Amino acid sequence: MAKSARHRARILVMQVLYALEFHGEKSDVFSYVMNEFGDDVPDDSFARKIFEGVSEYRDELDKIIKKAAPEWPLEKIALMDLTILRIGVYEIMYNDEVPDLVAINEAIEITKEYGGYNNSKFINGVLSNVMHSKDSK
Repeated sequence: MAKSARHRARILVMQVLYALEFHGEKSDVFSYVMNEFGDDVPDDSFARKIFEGVSEYRDELDKIIKKAAPEWPLEKIALMDLTILRIGVYEIMYNDEVPDLVAINEAIEITKEYGGYNNSKFINGVLSNVMHSKDSK
């Protein structure tokens, strides 16, 4: 099945955010990744919106993740999973153009591709908790 442009954009954002964990905020990793690997993402505006949103709200996203998974300190969550969680939480909490269930499903699919298969259950549980806590407010 062909992957949508938005799915591919999310993967690129995940790769950028993951790379920034090692290269720091000062390098322009987003532009590099888009130029080198973004040929199949015709419009980078969706990817840029997610990247900028996750970067801007990172501290808040981490607080939300801690609340949704209290038994898992952030430093114990695999960096790839944490990166995917940040994207999913951003989309659930701050991106109204993406339905919550779509954000969760996308995060699960990306986790299956780039993390361990069983990690997708963890991602699903955390993001479902976030969605339900948002709905109860």
